[in-house]
Amino acid sequence: MLKYSLILLFSIFQITQSNAQSVIVWSGESPLKISDFIAKSPSNSGNLYGCQASCSIDFGFRMSAASFMLTKNFNNKVKAVFTRNTSYLVANTEEQKQQLVAYSQCIFDVTELYARKFRKRLFEEKKAFSNSEFYANAQEELQKELQARENYIQTATKLGQNTEELTKIRTQVLAEIAELSDYCYDCKPKK
Repeated sequence: MLKYSLILLFSIFQITQSNAQSVIVWSGESPLKISDFIAKSPSNSGNLYGCQASCSIDFGFRMSAASFMLTKNFNNKVKAVFTRNTSYLVANTEEQKQQLVAYSQCIFDVTELYARKFRKRLFEEKKAFSNSEFYANAQEELQKELQARENYIQTATKLGQNTEELTKIRTQVLAEIAELSDYCYDCKPKK
């Protein structure tokens, strides 16, 4: 039997190669902490303020041609992940570190939102005779939307320093995630 041996990574920030201990899969139950940022940061000489929150959407599947033909739900093939060993914080005070963690959590939440949008598009666009590249247009469009949204959040919140605006944006993002509840990692969408 012909097998597809297709493993794909759909990455928003970057494609990461890391071990399982350094990857956190998005969960509404487990917020990020300062200790999750374990990469070596640039030297903090002076008044540097910033972070690298390595968030990405991983998408991969391996199945026979027959299984692929019959599969419509790819929810468990798409994950929003945070990679600890490539994420860092640079701040002078504990308060600034907490602002950066809150900002990074918002970016991680936005990554999950777009993972759900991607899952929804996969579910809606996958047909019985789709080829294994059926997701390409959705991937490209959503990647552009996600990048624009992240840029807006960075600017509007001044990288998390405007805590009031960050709270407002995160509340909106979480509401959008809830609207796509059928497209969580382990959910089965209604037909």
